[in-house]
Amino acid sequence: MFKTIISAVALIPALGASSLHATTNEVSYELQDSCAVRSAAFFEHLGYSDASFENHYNSDLNGCFLLLTITKSQVGKEITSVEWQLWDVNEQRQIDAFASNPGSQAFVMGTSENECLVGNFTNCRGGKRFGAMVLRYMER
Repeated sequence: MFKTIISAVALIPALGASSLHATTNEVSYELQDSCAVRSAAFFEHLGYSDASFENHYNSDLNGCFLLLTITKSQVGKEITSVEWQLWDVNEQRQIDAFASNPGSQAFVMGTSENECLVGNFTNCRGGKRFGAMVLRYMER
């Protein structure tokens, strides 16, 4: 009987930790869902017809962030420019922006212009600073 009482007492903290972890996960999922909904509404408010977006809830910064990709092209031509904008959805303010105007080599794999076009900012000329911002806000 003494063993049974010790076992039951030993389980109480474990059950409490498990319950706390489940509650923390629930809050995290709710914040992520809320961020997705607010990001979609914010994207619609921006009114771009030639753009797409990704959103991310960053728990370290306790914020909702949106990476906007605006692709422009001319009739009969390939992509003429791509612009990325990093936004704080909660504060509705732009944090940073970066644009790339691909040259004739833009779609050759391994060129710096191609790296920018696929969003690999750390490997493209001029995109390292912006890439660091994207990682800070969108990857944690």
